[in-house]
Amino acid sequence: MLIVGAKGHAKEILQILEKDYPNEKIYFFDNIEQEYSLFYDRYLILRNESQVRTLFEQDNRFVLAVGDPFLRHRLSELFISWGGQLTTLCSSTANIGTNKVILCEGLNIMYNVVIYSDTYIGSGTLLNTSCTIHHDVIIGEFCEISPGARILGRALVGSFCRIGANSVILPDVTIGDRVVIGAGAVVNKNIPSDSVAVGVPARIIRSFNAEDKMVV
Repeated sequence: MLIVGAKGHAKEILQILEKDYPNEKIYFFDNIEQEYSLFYDRYLILRNESQVRTLFEQDNRFVLAVGDPFLRHRLSELFISWGGQLTTLCSSTANIGTNKVILCEGLNIMYNVVIYSDTYIGSGTLLNTSCTIHHDVIIGEFCEISPGARILGRALVGSFCRIGANSVILPDVTIGDRVVIGAGAVVNKNIPSDSVAVGVPARIIRSFNAEDKMVV
């Protein structure tokens, strides 16, 4: 299996793989020039398309090991174009509901994540350590749900969102696409697309124009 990325989040991905998938043969990819060619002195780091395509002839599964939603999406499209299969990684410590839980491809479900019944998680989304997804929640594609975040019943989170650490999305709230919710925020009302919201209760402090440039 190929882990795409060889920096911070990759260390957490590797920890799950080593614990839960001890027989997995693991490679990394990082095309940023660095002096070392091994990750933790034992896992080979691939550097270019040719090396990746050669690996994919034997095993085309890859896991995203970056947090940023837009980078996750770009890398997913790139490695699929090279013949890869976007693959879900799920920690054995995750607690996933047994009724009507839809988990799309390419998720990272990290340590102690809780997902209750009647939920939908879109492809490429990162559910980081100890976040909680309550009943009847829908989360779009390529989101980053940070450690300790709680998304409560019937909330809707769009695609390409970043939900900050220990933030709370209250029941029935709708979060648009490409929204950033600050760490520790409590969101008690709908947040439109292309916004940044922080605080308790959360308030919008920035929005984006049509050219995706941030404006105050």
